Amino acid sequence: MLLPDLLFLVLFATAIGALVYAAVAAVRGRTRQAASIVIRTAVLAAVYVGLVYLAAAVTGPKVVPLGRANCNDDWCFAVVRVDRVVSGPTVRYEVTMRLSSRARRQVQRELGARDVYLVDLDGRRFHPVPGSSQVPLSSRLEPGQALLAQRSFTLPAGAGPMALMIERHDFPFCVIIGECDAFHAGTRFLLE
Repeated sequence: MLLPDLLFLVLFATAIGALVYAAVAAVRGRTRQAASIVIRTAVLAAVYVGLVYLAAAVTGPKVVPLGRANCNDDWCFAVVRVDRVVSGPTVRYEVTMRLSSRARRQVQRELGARDVYLVDLDGRRFHPVPGSSQVPLSSRLEPGQALLAQRSFTLPAGAGPMALMIERHDFPFCVIIGECDAFHAGTRFLLE
């Protein structure tokens, strides 16, 4: 667990504790104290979320070289191999990815990762060929376990340099400093 994750957990637990204390104060008739606690907790939560988005605004998109893992909490993802086959007017990309867990005790899975797609310099998306090896990105990983997943893509031969991106379905707003893609397209995994 990294420092931003730990900071979020500590602040979240503190906010829950403060709201429970405010509820107890309200039940005991100290509504003014309870309201003050709720307002301070809300202001501090807004400041924290503002810092998360400020960090996202001042950092650029993350670019990950071929073979290097990028981790979200204890779930890690890497592009480990790319085979490119030219066949007339099309190019077929066979991409091998490694899903791994750096957890020591807990089973991991990434529920926010739907699938992957390729993107060129113009931002055009190319989705995987249906039926290509479908090890889901949300597969359960035991502590220290790694799985290989493959996806195939067929593109026009003239398509420019490609990068792989993860199609995500995340929480409606960002809560972890350094993991927010609100102001850019997301993490790009280089294929060369």
